[in-house]
Amino acid sequence: MARRERQDAPEAIEVVLRFANSELTEDNWRQVVASGFEPVGTGQTSVDPKRPIFGVSSFREAKEILDEFKETVSRVVDLKDLESPSAADLARDISERARIKVTGFGWDTESGRFYPRWATEHDTFLEALYAQLAIALSQTAGIARTLHRCSECGTIFYDRSVRPARYCSQRCRSRGSAREFRAGIHRRRARRRPKSRTQ
Repeated sequence: MARRERQDAPEAIEVVLRFANSELTEDNWRQVVASGFEPVGTGQTSVDPKRPIFGVSSFREAKEILDEFKETVSRVVDLKDLESPSAADLARDISERARIKVTGFGWDTESGRFYPRWATEHDTFLEALYAQLAIALSQTAGIARTLHRCSECGTIFYDRSVRPARYCSQRCRSRGSAREFRAGIHRRRARRRPKSRTQ
């Protein structure tokens, strides 16, 4: 069951979160790969079970690509110092995998901004994932401080509040609070137990 983010995330981040938290199976991998480009079921993208889809030929290949992407998003979440060697390595890895390029510009009718149109070199699933991540990073100030990992279930979620965010949902918050309450009871009981006396 999908979990709601604590706050509405910008569209580019929503795409990153969807893939960072998705689970592939033998039955759904083609639909998940296709959803990186166009929504399945709208008539815009057809999924032929006999042909590779966006450069992916098998469940195993799709899983390897998605697992690596999830690890990259985790590196963003864990990033603390943008001037560190690890930050430079992360930027290089995203750039090399996205292979993104500007194909032109257009007007955003809602914001009035003049925005770049992006494309990737080979239109593959791998490139699409990292291009979405690159776009999210470039469009959202302080994104590394707004992405968090849920302490209860491990879901990556968006929260721009100043206070440290630990839980992705009220359900996880309740579970975590209950666990901490029980742990506190056990600690207090342990402190009250009399120490055994040595003979």
